[in-house]
Amino acid sequence: MTYCRAGKSTLLSAVAGILDLTSGTVTFPGGTRQPARGTLGIVPQKNVLFPDLTCIQTLEVWQAIKWSNKSRQNRQDLHAALRDCDLAEKADECAGTLSGGQKRKLQLAIGLVGGSTSLFPYISFLRHLILISRIQLFWWMNVHQV
Repeated sequence: MTYCRAGKSTLLSAVAGILDLTSGTVTFPGGTRQPARGTLGIVPQKNVLFPDLTCIQTLEVWQAIKWSNKSRQNRQDLHAALRDCDLAEKADECAGTLSGGQKRKLQLAIGLVGGSTSLFPYISFLRHLILISRIQLFWWMNVHQV
């Protein structure tokens, strides 16, 4: 980590393909310029939630967007992602009713679905997670080898 305005978010956006590079290159395994579909889990700084969808519906939408051949998740796996992010009891509640911290946890679950093999949470996202949530995140990444 480094000081503010050093380009951390810009770097992640370039790796994710959200921003076009003005110079240089990003190369992924296999020598490709793009990651394999669904393998990159991005946890953005801003909410990317649909307030009228339930938490489980939100994960279903993002799983469909990130779909890849390696993605074999079913509804049970999506519930497990919510459980791992401490949102199991919120599965059928609308995202718009969640607290700010719960919305961040749901965004983390979005980053985990769809066959993600790499997870890139923006630094400001991590800063806003309470310590216990950060410990859970690193535990999850270790267990799932992300």
